Amino acid sequence: MFPLNSRIHKDERYEQLLELAHQIIDEEGTDALTLISLADKAGVTKPIPYRHFGNRKALLYTLFQDTLTKLAHNMETGIDQESNSLDDAIQVFAKTYMKCFAEHGKSCFAVIAALKAYPEYEMIDSELQSFFCQTLEASLSPFLPENSKIPTVTLMMIFGATCTVGGMFLNQLITKDEVVENVSRLIWKLIEP
Repeated sequence: MFPLNSRIHKDERYEQLLELAHQIIDEEGTDALTLISLADKAGVTKPIPYRHFGNRKALLYTLFQDTLTKLAHNMETGIDQESNSLDDAIQVFAKTYMKCFAEHGKSCFAVIAALKAYPEYEMIDSELQSFFCQTLEASLSPFLPENSKIPTVTLMMIFGATCTVGGMFLNQLITKDEVVENVSRLIWKLIEP
């Protein structure tokens, strides 16, 4: 955690503001997140969040991108460190996605819903779907037979099913372990070489 109301480097302040913005959404929802409420929570003057993000819309999109960037980084690290086979890579993908979903799923969907209020972000779901499909393919392709590619429709089916099961988890209808098990089984069945 970063110290509040103290002089810190610009990059550290930026990270602090992102962390606090996620916290505001988790605790109070997206309606409570404004650049002014963020400044108050950080204990800084009001111009500081404006210098970093410009406006609320840019802040929301930055939060969306931040979540995706962290997921991709964690996925890449996990695959590199723990995967020696396609089965390992599928397990790492499912576990990493579920961990991110458990930590940020509710706030990420809240941010997406808030962004849809802006005309330029009405297709934000497509951006999320594209990110998921590209990340899944990049994670698994090193373990697939040479020159094989996962069909786009298969990637989209996995995305849809994973989001549905993740929603069941958020609504406490299924456990995290059940999500990982079912998502792993689904991926394996759909891409089985």
